[in-house]
Amino acid sequence: MALMLGACVSMPEFEAAEDDPPPVTPRYSLAELPHPQLVNELKFNGSPIGFTDLVVEPLPQHLYRIRSQAFMNLSLLGVKKVSVINAISIVDARLQLRSFDYRYWVDGVRSHVRGRVDGLQLTADVTRNGITDTHSLTLVRPVLPSAALPLYPVINGLEIGSVYNFSIFDGDAIRVKVVEQTVEGYEQSNEADVNTFRILSNVQGQAVRTWTSADARPLFEASMGGMFTATYADATATRLAMLDAVFDEHDDALEFRRVQTEGQLAAVVDAFAAELLIDGGDFDLELPSDHRQYCEREGMSWRCEVAAQPLDMRVDGIAYADSPTWLSDPPLGEDVNAELSTILTTIGGESESSRVRLELLLAWLRTEIELEHDGPTELDTILVEHRANTRGQLALMVALARRAGIPARVNAGLAYSAEQQSFVYRLWMQCWVDGLWRAIDPVRDVEPVDASYVAIGVGEVDHAALSVLPSFGRMAVRLVRLHE
Repeated sequence: MALMLGACVSMPEFEAAEDDPPPVTPRYSLAELPHPQLVNELKFNGSPIGFTDLVVEPLPQHLYRIRSQAFMNLSLLGVKKVSVINAISIVDARLQLRSFDYRYWVDGVRSHVRGRVDGLQLTADVTRNGITDTHSLTLVRPVLPSAALPLYPVINGLEIGSVYNFSIFDGDAIRVKVVEQTVEGYEQSNEADVNTFRILSNVQGQAVRTWTSADARPLFEASMGGMFTATYADATATRLAMLDAVFDEHDDALEFRRVQTEGQLAAVVDAFAAELLIDGGDFDLELPSDHRQYCEREGMSWRCEVAAQPLDMRVDGIAYADSPTWLSDPPLGEDVNAELSTILTTIGGESESSRVRLELLLAWLRTEIELEHDGPTELDTILVEHRANTRGQLALMVALARRAGIPARVNAGLAYSAEQQSFVYRLWMQCWVDGLWRAIDPVRDVEPVDASYVAIGVGEVDHAALSVLPSFGRMAVRLVRLHE
């Protein structure tokens, strides 16, 4: 995981803050959180091992959805431990749990825990190895999801000396744990100018200390005597670093690339079209449809018809092609624009059809830009160094296509990998040619793509890439039938 995160750091030192605590106790409702998205880098003995990602979203009827993900890749005494946790908790304004849908992938073993809380009765259906068991727990008091730990003192008040007692539901162990949280003091560190509240959380005998700012950011967390730490990080940069490691096929991210694949699906690569059933378990995700992909929701799953060649898939794509969105880029700077114009002049083919111009662009990309897994993503750097990673290659190809008058956009989603013998996450692009959206994978020199490519997100490269992250650890693919 060191490839996708920062360098090793030591634990910061804390001391009593020179300033007094705020005169008004910081307290926020879930609807007013200053930072509803929290990302923390995880380290073990100072070495990066992954990150956590938490998002609080409002729902109707004064409910809230907490999406929490954790990605960990730890080597300890020669033993590799890989974990992906993707949890969705529905809570009320007091963080009390109403329903839940948790997916765990630990060392290759997948489990799915989902259920609800009615009064003081918790019911959970647990699926492991294809077998589902139902568990019922009678509660002594309402429970909170585990993801509520950093949020509870924030919504109840960061007042020094406050002691909070509550219970959380551990979905992996299917048990309730007792928590005591104490706001111990007001401190500053040697690494940040921000003063923080020091909070001690005792979770069933395990101590965790968190340093939280007055604007509700958990800036640092330490447990296991400081061996295990979590540091507040830039959300977008950390997520994109994780995605780069996945799309660029870094060795330490291979486990995160794989999607649960049921049955033998290798034949889908050579098929004319395929019908796939995709289980995502997410409430909001809607798979797009276009001229080669048509997806319909079936409960918590999607049934997708996917073709290798563009067909009339019951979707009119002309409106998308005519949209200025797919013919213009965000500002790229004068130097980049000038260099792109020079490249197009060198490539030539101004009087040729869109199909021929696209082939010329792909040929130029193959010969002039080296694909490197640690290559840059910024166009100005790519054009100087003539190398790029996956996101960088697609960003460059989209920019060139648009300047050649070809509407272009990026897809992020799933595709079958013969090497991994499973579906994996990939990035590719679509170009509007001959009145249809044509999907190509310039990174792997595949044109057109095969019938296994299923788009999850569509748009600019970063937007499309980020759209797949909530599905990590949740997706499963099953073949319904092939069309030879």
